[in-house]
Amino acid sequence: MHQAYIDAGAQIIETIRLARTGSSWRRSASPTKSSGSIRAASRSLVKRANPPRAKCSSRDRLVAGLGVQSRHPEPDEIRDIFHEQALALEERGVDLFCLETFTYIEEIELAIDAIRSFSGLPIIAQLTYSEEGTSYGDLRPADAARALKQKRSVIGANCTLGPQALLVILKS
Repeated sequence: MHQAYIDAGAQIIETIRLARTGSSWRRSASPTKSSGSIRAASRSLVKRANPPRAKCSSRDRLVAGLGVQSRHPEPDEIRDIFHEQALALEERGVDLFCLETFTYIEEIELAIDAIRSFSGLPIIAQLTYSEEGTSYGDLRPADAARALKQKRSVIGANCTLGPQALLVILKS
């Protein structure tokens, strides 16, 4: 799949969604599932994305460690999930992190803080918005942008709405 995206002209290819996977691993983990297995799986995701990038004529293709909302666990658990997986992905060689499909600004801020605790790589932070143009808690895009600007991240929007509606949100 990664090669197909590169062949189509993609400049960034993503690993599989890391935090939802990690969160479900942690929540459904049997006593035998350790953080070591989560790190190993995260590293494997990057390993799968790197060979197609290596076939490119230049290193103008980036691999993004992809994270999604962790579905409302406690703040310490959110930080732990993102720290653990993002660290494994950075150790394996991702070029940036892409946090997407967050509805709660508090959760994306915790995820960014967890990554920033050890990494200086770029972070793309994307909230999802309703048809009314707000994320959860009636947060407007301009307010989200002000909050996320302080976190040194690229700000975006994704999911829920189609491209036309998202363009309006991005402009605001």
